[in-house]
Amino acid sequence: MLLEYLLEAGWTAPDIRRSNFARLLEKRQIRKMIAAKGQLRIEESDVLNLYQKDFIAWRLTLGSWGNPRDNRYIQITRRGFNLVLQVNFPEQHNRQYRHYINGDNRDFFNYSGHPASNRELTMAWVRLDVDMSNGEVLIEEIQSDWIRSVARHAEYPCNLHRRLVSNAAPDSLHANRSRAQTCKDVRHYANTVMPEFTSHWQETAIAAAVFFSVRELGIREIFIHDFETGNRLKHISQQYGLPPRSTYTTLPKKFCFQNTSQVPKLALEPLEKINKGKKLTQKLRDPRFWHLSLDRPDNRKHNHL
Repeated sequence: MLLEYLLEAGWTAPDIRRSNFARLLEKRQIRKMIAAKGQLRIEESDVLNLYQKDFIAWRLTLGSWGNPRDNRYIQITRRGFNLVLQVNFPEQHNRQYRHYINGDNRDFFNYSGHPASNRELTMAWVRLDVDMSNGEVLIEEIQSDWIRSVARHAEYPCNLHRRLVSNAAPDSLHANRSRAQTCKDVRHYANTVMPEFTSHWQETAIAAAVFFSVRELGIREIFIHDFETGNRLKHISQQYGLPPRSTYTTLPKKFCFQNTSQVPKLALEPLEKINKGKKLTQKLRDPRFWHLSLDRPDNRKHNHL
């Protein structure tokens, strides 16, 4: 996907080889493609052909998250709202979910207070701060209730039995199933069905966010918080639990994001407010972000604090 976007912007294979995207050319399928050509050259059609193999069609929907008056307790960078990109399970998963868990596709694994879809089964969501005027997207959060909840219920599956049976349609196969059958079904779903779709859930979620930014919003400048900078800007403290460090360290590297002092314009005002405040422990003198720019270097506009 990233190679496709680079080629659209006029990058050549030698350009890519000399950039932070060089690792993309080391993918096995890409190396085979280049070897077959006998030269360092890739066409858009070559990359598009790779989509035809073993694909899963994830269902994307939108929601919102925020508070226009106060951003201190909802973990967003600036006041207002985040756009929420909901990454929902494909039909291949939903068929098996209906068989093993609930025939009506009712969601038993997401928390009601979080921004999951109320129509689909949401595997994960990505919160985005979108700045259309400056052509930037800041990925605020990548999270999944579903995966944690399923893991917990797989350990104690019988605790879910009463809810599943009481919410089953009276004439369905699930209405009269025994506690033992419920335990067996939940464990099978967690250990056999789920891994096919969720073994790389974070990569799926960030890929969806990049896809949505480029294809739907037309934005090719994408940022992710560095771990420490994000915690300060979003007012996340150890007291209430820090997010997984890997989400804001190793995950962006997989998608060729670069760790940089370049600050998205939408974060300039919140940073200035923090640094002018009286709390020394909150000040951010060296903010860092992960940055992905899909435009050619000669078309970029940089903004350093």
